[in-house]
Amino acid sequence: MKLSQRLSLLLAGSIVLGLVAPITPASAASSPSALPLISIADEGGFVPPSFQVANLPRFAAFQEPKSKFATLLVRNDVSTLPNAGQMLRSRVDSTRLMDYIIAVYKAAKTPTGGWGTPGVADVPNTRIVIHASNLHKNLSIYALGFTNGSGVSSTQAKSRVALTNAIGKLQSWIKKFKSSPYKPASYELWIHSEVIDSGGLGIANPASIFCTSMYGKIEIVTSPDGEQGICVLPDGHRIDEWAFFQKESPKLAAWPTGVTLPKFAPPGGGCVAVSFAKLSQLLAASRKPGPALLPSGQAMPFSLRPVLPSERACKRFG
Repeated sequence: MKLSQRLSLLLAGSIVLGLVAPITPASAASSPSALPLISIADEGGFVPPSFQVANLPRFAAFQEPKSKFATLLVRNDVSTLPNAGQMLRSRVDSTRLMDYIIAVYKAAKTPTGGWGTPGVADVPNTRIVIHASNLHKNLSIYALGFTNGSGVSSTQAKSRVALTNAIGKLQSWIKKFKSSPYKPASYELWIHSEVIDSGGLGIANPASIFCTSMYGKIEIVTSPDGEQGICVLPDGHRIDEWAFFQKESPKLAAWPTGVTLPKFAPPGGGCVAVSFAKLSQLLAASRKPGPALLPSGQAMPFSLRPVLPSERACKRFG
């Protein structure tokens, strides 16, 4: 039996190429609605931890149960959703998709001496993980699209080009299909700052907390009316802390009602899973990206990442 025929019979298994954190067969089995087939993502590089935890794969595909179709999710790099990543969804024939998956699998064979190290800096790895019956790969290739430098032999360069081309052909094929915004059931809500101790709501000065969380510093000056708090912003601008709070805080979306504030854990931040229904205000297209306003007055930087099929929200790195 040909490899393509065997793989067509194994669509109930999982083939994963490059999720930010690999989906294992065990975690995939916990979600009967869809099984991962292929995903390719970039990881690392010169990016802050807050970007990495909210990173989405370039594309991912999932086999629909008892169907000949697969669901494709493609990262939307021009999304206008504030603070949120977005995927575009389409449906394709699973058999044709498997032909491209096989081509990538074959091209992902590690050349003699490994994949080499190109002479470039701060370029992301391409994460490649494959699990399907007797097919297993776990690769993280640095700067896959580069072949320059003494750290890459001619053999390694040819392998890099072949794998890049195989992935490129799959991506070009995916782009042919009509897509619509993917609507996940839930999001990961990541916070990217420590929670400022307010001493209990109603005790601390929310204007002072707001100024500090907007990267300002408080200076106390004496005026004819008594002591006055001045917020000194990073650009040197000075403004009364209450005037600054009253002017700028209404521009921020309020922290969603009923959503527990996660505990911050560096370097990535803190994460909590939130249903789509509770995030309507934070996802409002009319609001510019920015922090959310906590009841204490703190401006909390955050990001939203849709939970993809078979993923465990906030558990992708565990």
